[in-house]
Amino acid sequence: MDPVRKLLHFFPILLGMAFFQPGISQALGQPLPPAVSDSVKLICGAVPASSYDVRIRTVGKLGRTLPADDFFALQNFLEKKPKDDPAKPDQLDAIKNDVAAKLIACDYWPDGFARRFLAMHAAPDVGLVWQNYTIQFLDSLWRRERDDAVRRQILDALIEAGSDTRITMSGTALLTLSRLPSEAGLGAHELGAMAVRVIGNTAIPWQDKITALHVAADAADARALAQARIWAVDKTQPIMLRMASFAVMGKRGDASDKPLLERYAQSGEFRLRTASRAALKKLSQPPAP
Repeated sequence: MDPVRKLLHFFPILLGMAFFQPGISQALGQPLPPAVSDSVKLICGAVPASSYDVRIRTVGKLGRTLPADDFFALQNFLEKKPKDDPAKPDQLDAIKNDVAAKLIACDYWPDGFARRFLAMHAAPDVGLVWQNYTIQFLDSLWRRERDDAVRRQILDALIEAGSDTRITMSGTALLTLSRLPSEAGLGAHELGAMAVRVIGNTAIPWQDKITALHVAADAADARALAQARIWAVDKTQPIMLRMASFAVMGKRGDASDKPLLERYAQSGEFRLRTASRAALKKLSQPPAP
């Protein structure tokens, strides 16, 4: 999606950020309003000398019903940049991940919550790890959202992430898409085709192709098995990708795959030997009804 189309696509979301969220103008890093609870202030890093362990344990104690001020403070916190927080960047991402899970599980969402979460996901400066984390929540966001237009934007964001060439992004998007219900409008055929495109994209890291191979196989796309048969014997491929290929052969293969699997079942490479033996065992089981 080119920059102009992307801006137009996400403009309604950005508009929602500006007009539908009480307290959104609060500057990050500034003192939280007095009405915010002490526990939420601690989670947000507003209490001096609060350790990562204490903060993340406090997140775990949050309930499913939060006062409005606490909810909005935590939503602001999700947009916090590492330079504004005392925690290390990876610790901040972990705290934010747990906070996002709690907010999405709340019994009540304020208007515009999904729009704002989606805009945060699309922001260019959120960082790779946090953007990956946000992708994992988008299926839950879709299920809870009732606005069809926002649901469409969530689906579009996932489809776009499915072609992202940064490591972990396309694989995470494919897994999240696979968890969407059929009423989302993305059938197994379309999902399998997306996964096959990831497999064939030379710019996408091999780690994501492991996920794509499994997603394509689960979608019953025959091209997954064909590719697995090629990668399984390609000694230039990473061991983990070859192991995933054996797994797909065990899941989707047939009797013609047994000689190859039996040969690798005697391999001196422990990981390949283990994967091929597991595939043989799977292949010998009767198909599920």
